[in-house]
Amino acid sequence: MKFLFPEKETDLTFIGHLEELRWRIISVIFFFLVVVITIFYNLGKFIDLLKFPLAGYDIQLYYFRPHEKLLTYFKIAVFTGGVITLPFALMQTGLFISPGLKNKECRYLLLGGVMIPLMLFLGVIFSWYVLSPGVFRFFLDFSREDNVLPMWSFGSYFSFLAGLLLAGGMIFQIPFIVFIIISTGITTARSLSRIRAPVIILVAFLGALLSPPDILSQVLLALPMYLLFELSMLVGILVEKRKKSD
Repeated sequence: MKFLFPEKETDLTFIGHLEELRWRIISVIFFFLVVVITIFYNLGKFIDLLKFPLAGYDIQLYYFRPHEKLLTYFKIAVFTGGVITLPFALMQTGLFISPGLKNKECRYLLLGGVMIPLMLFLGVIFSWYVLSPGVFRFFLDFSREDNVLPMWSFGSYFSFLAGLLLAGGMIFQIPFIVFIIISTGITTARSLSRIRAPVIILVAFLGALLSPPDILSQVLLALPMYLLFELSMLVGILVEKRKKSD
């Protein structure tokens, strides 16, 4: 099990630290490759699940180059494997750097190791069930009366879908980022509350920029971003109250 969980030593030389780092990097790569290979060879059983955002539309996906289907399968396996490997990679990173941290810093490290994957998964789920169906609905319903029919490439469809899922995962990191900058004293919740109006304008702009030009899709993206900002403010207030009580 040394590949996955290298032995922990408290008193290491510089070469010893490099050796430990090497084994931890190898363990992450090994874990990632196992996940990717497992997903790749079982992906055909679940490929219909990938079309969930197209539910309700009779859309077939095609590939137009001999290698496109194989390459897209590989991209799906790598993308999914990266998401699944993230918690393990963060754990290995934390185990490597934790001996040089203070207790308070270790708590932040542990919190980050839990919150970053959790918020990423929540963002991906939100994009999968809410954002992506709305976006694809707009594209499929756009000017249907012109008799121009869709013929979508399997590779292009997944690339676009992966972008939406990744965007959702990144957006959902906002509360944790705000928590860190407030808890470390970079800014305060009161200071952030003063920029509420510019934030509203910003999220409206991002909603219009990152989504199709229809009101529903823009609201579906902009509203969660603003709610996440307000949640961040609430977390920041709680953090400041706890710091004062300590």
